[in-house]
Amino acid sequence: RDRAYSRYSQFRVGAALLTTSGELVIGCSVDCAAYSETICAERTAIAKAVVRNSYINRSLEGIRCFTALAVVSDVLQPISPCGPCRQVLREFCPPDLRVLLVPANWAAHVEDGDTSGGVKEYTLVELFPMSYDEGFDLPQWSAAQPTTAEIAE
Repeated sequence: RDRAYSRYSQFRVGAALLTTSGELVIGCSVDCAAYSETICAERTAIAKAVVRNSYINRSLEGIRCFTALAVVSDVLQPISPCGPCRQVLREFCPPDLRVLLVPANWAAHVEDGDTSGGVKEYTLVELFPMSYDEGFDLPQWSAAQPTTAEIAE
């Protein structure tokens, strides 16, 4: 979160992905003047993992196996990944991925005796129960399907 570029939104978000090999891949939100082009912290972390070499297993294929995700912002209540982030996470993560939503004031929660720190924990499938995944049969375009012009006739 501290590395976020939030020039326009002033909404800093950080994400940390834990890989199956024990590595931590961090990401942060990156604003853009065209708000729709802003990149969320979760997608930044996934992209970093996919393109980077693993120093532990010497893989040149990047990192594509994860066990947990933590998301934190400057907001006092936990925030959840947006819809596009949930779908990208589903591309690379198992349905039972642990997703930890961390409030900005988690340390104050702990000081007040809340040992959870106010952190909410879900699985990816709980956050996104009807995702497109490898078992989803997307329609394929073929010559047998009518064209737009044929439909208009």
